[in-house]
Amino acid sequence: MRIQTHKLVSALLIGFLYGLYLHHTYVKWHRLGRAAFLEHEGQRFDRYMAIVSPTITSVFGAVIVLLVVVSIYELIALGLQKFIGTTASGVPSSTTGQL
Repeated sequence: MRIQTHKLVSALLIGFLYGLYLHHTYVKWHRLGRAAFLEHEGQRFDRYMAIVSPTITSVFGAVIVLLVVVSIYELIALGLQKFIGTTASGVPSSTTGQL
């Protein structure tokens, strides 16, 4: 099984960006302190988790988020594929169609 470079780089890029986001969040709450974090989480719990939403709402929301994430991944992979210059089979695009 051959790993397609543009898909691997796309997954690594998304993972890297998510890691940066998590690091930013940790630094922010470290700077604001424990009391601010607990206050924020208490408000978040009261707003989103104290009242249970219907299952269909949660499932529908998860499907929408998944579609957005997969679409972003595929767009990045498509852009990298064009940038790197390979086809889906891994053959450089300059040699496709030539025998």
